[in-house]
Amino acid sequence: MNRKNKKLAIKTVEGILEFLYDTARLLPLPLETPHMWARRLRKYESGRVTYALNRLRDQGKVRITRVGNQKFIRLTELGQLQVLLLKSVQNLPKVWDKKWRVIIFDIPEQARSQRNQFRILLKRIGFVKLQASVFISPFPISKEVVEYLQIGGLINHIRILRVDQLDNETELLKKYCLKK
Repeated sequence: MNRKNKKLAIKTVEGILEFLYDTARLLPLPLETPHMWARRLRKYESGRVTYALNRLRDQGKVRITRVGNQKFIRLTELGQLQVLLLKSVQNLPKVWDKKWRVIIFDIPEQARSQRNQFRILLKRIGFVKLQASVFISPFPISKEVVEYLQIGGLINHIRILRVDQLDNETELLKKYCLKK
């Protein structure tokens, strides 16, 4: 698969995950005609959808069941976590409230893969590493991130602090292009 098709497949997978998470999109909108509803749902090409669904099933993010002649797709817990990760990256604020968010965590060795995923999430939502298990950002933590931590069972191993003052913050201000 070439690079362009791979990016397109990833976007399709992300779209399907969000589509399944927000099941209200399956329903017609108020005052929407049946034709408009069908046209809105046609934005996903069937070949790409089939490929993406099979890939999601193989990754354990969706479960496809058949009842009679109908297929049903259910988002698994892993799929829900993936959607929350995607949404957490999309909801970054534009204006700084002059407060720093510090996350301190001590996730046990048995949950190493979750700990590594959490570090990746923190970097994706704009946090930088201060120390081994301490990250900082000027951005508030979205409800999707908190929900991800609760579903993943990590919330008990994490402390989230909101800090008004920080010593030697000039490097951080430069990194985020902020002025105090």
